[in-house]
Amino acid sequence: MNPYAGILDQPYDIQTDLIEAVIHDCRPRDLAALAEASLFFFLVGVLGRTDAMHPWLCDRCRDVQRDPDDHLDLWARFHYKSTIITFAATLRDLALDPDQTFGIFSHTKQIARGFAKQHQLEMERNPLLHMLWPDIFWKEPRKESPRWSQDEGLLIRRKSNPKETSIESWGLVDGQPTSRHYRTMVYDDVVTLESVATPEQITKTTAAWEYSLALGTDGTRIRYVGTRYHPADTWSVILARGSAAPRTFPATDNGQMDGAAVLISPKTLNQLRRDMGPRAFGAQMLLNPVSTDTATFQRDWFQTCASHPPLDTLNIWILCDPAGGKDKSKRKDGGQDYTVMIPVGLAPDSNYYILPGAIRDRLNLVERADALFALRRRYPTAQIAYEEYGMQADIAHIRDRQAREHFRFPILAIGGAMPKMRRIERLIPLYAAGRFWFPNRCMFMNSEGEVRDFTAEFLADEYTPCPVLPHDDMLDCLARILDVPAQFPTPTPPPDRPQPATRTNNTYKPF
Repeated sequence: MNPYAGILDQPYDIQTDLIEAVIHDCRPRDLAALAEASLFFFLVGVLGRTDAMHPWLCDRCRDVQRDPDDHLDLWARFHYKSTIITFAATLRDLALDPDQTFGIFSHTKQIARGFAKQHQLEMERNPLLHMLWPDIFWKEPRKESPRWSQDEGLLIRRKSNPKETSIESWGLVDGQPTSRHYRTMVYDDVVTLESVATPEQITKTTAAWEYSLALGTDGTRIRYVGTRYHPADTWSVILARGSAAPRTFPATDNGQMDGAAVLISPKTLNQLRRDMGPRAFGAQMLLNPVSTDTATFQRDWFQTCASHPPLDTLNIWILCDPAGGKDKSKRKDGGQDYTVMIPVGLAPDSNYYILPGAIRDRLNLVERADALFALRRRYPTAQIAYEEYGMQADIAHIRDRQAREHFRFPILAIGGAMPKMRRIERLIPLYAAGRFWFPNRCMFMNSEGEVRDFTAEFLADEYTPCPVLPHDDMLDCLARILDVPAQFPTPTPPPDRPQPATRTNNTYKPF
């Protein structure tokens, strides 16, 4: 029974008093027992990180020690997340169970090797590790360990003999291993500025994470460590799938720009707030990659309604943004863009109503034409606006379909050299004025037979995260309503009411 087993339940000052007493006595048995009972002591007492003597960090060590796995630890920059989880917890776990194997994964091999190098130098230069656990940590690992390098991995003393070393490091997108299966996998700095530079990079990073999961074993322990860069980054996918529980600690006590610092000094926090700007500060320090200070559209501008005005009172346009347009042809992700078609009704009240039938789907040429014809049949008076960049590839097929089916309708090609984000920003005053109305639910079935909600996807995937967008097809398509000669119907005046009878002085006149 470890005599220090209850230390995690003690307040910070009692823990630090105990730590100082044990260090002062310097009895190896007590030092080892306290380190095995307390990740916080292992960090500050064994690894010598006295810079971590802070009550906030003591609490974080307790959180990680009590529940280390299956969490996505999103902590603000400079808040010791990698120091506690990737560095200290890994070495302490090996002291408790030397037969464990750790695979450390980062976005690139260079980043991952940085973490493994920290482990390597600590085990080479810290004599306490060998003194407290001589049957686990080598006294001179460079001479004694059979494998001790960044390429081969770091091997400590152990009883079992798996092909994996004790600690190995790999790049997630530039050199995953094969024929490796780790008992514990640590993902640290998987999401970086480079990994969110383009939608293709986000997709690539997420796919690399998915494949890396095969490098575990039955019952592999998984830990995720990082900060945020983008609302649709790989971390967001992990959270959306329920693959890990979020454990989030922003740099301020209320998670807002005006909050007080929880760890770093107020002076440093103010400098970062000033110099990083609201977008970078929101992502890196508040763990909110799109905050109210940086969002293009405010949430309370988004309007929904249970029903739209009668169709015969609307001027209807069907806006079409086919995948494969000019801006999207540069992508190399194998056709990850969406075709978007949105029927918009302009009402006498000068508002825009998104009508049922809106779609967002990955469609081929034939499927795009099918969707367009179905919408035109649903709204026979609607006018069609088609983005001209994609129209050149589709027009021949559409004209052939019109001739074969004897169903002809004009199509207006729309284009222009305006940058896409500037085109989208023209919607801001209209949303701010509450002039766009979406159905509460706008259901459609995609090409894979899945039932989706256009309203929900528009709000979550594009409206809320704008301007930091993995895809912008729906917003861009909707902004095209300002590029067509759309007119609001003239309000119909109410019918004249019959005037009430009034008594008059009639005088009889002969015919």
